[in-house]
Amino acid sequence: QYYGLTIYRNNLRLTSREECVFLMNWMKKMGEKYGILVCGDNGGTRNMLISLSFALSEVIRITKIECTERASLIQQIWKSVLGIIKNLEQRAINEEQNLLTSWNARFLSMKGDLENKLNKLKSEIASANLTISSQKEDIDNKKREIENLASISKGNKERY
Repeated sequence: QYYGLTIYRNNLRLTSREECVFLMNWMKKMGEKYGILVCGDNGGTRNMLISLSFALSEVIRITKIECTERASLIQQIWKSVLGIIKNLEQRAINEEQNLLTSWNARFLSMKGDLENKLNKLKSEIASANLTISSQKEDIDNKKREIENLASISKGNKERY
């Protein structure tokens, strides 16, 4: 893509000013294609950065014809900008990793708390089931006592 642009431009035999206009139009098309302000869109930002690097290398090449020092300064500035971008990219990756680690720790903590609460509830349910069983036995025993007393009472009534 970039190599084809260079061949096309070379075949036109443009002046420096015409090359700049040609390059500005090309950059506009690349901006429309990749979106200068778009982040994380399937590599669009990375492709736009490559396009900008290519365009700037062309500007440096054109500028070098007139003033080597100015071209070197532009190149040094661009390298600094790329360094800043790389640094910001690394910071973003580190921050994302820190957030993931933090959220993972919070998740594990919450999971542990919920497991403890679940075990406590299971224990309380088991204890409640034992209490219910014991109370059912007491009720059954009381019923038998009442039935025994009723039959004794009935037997005593029949005697008298």
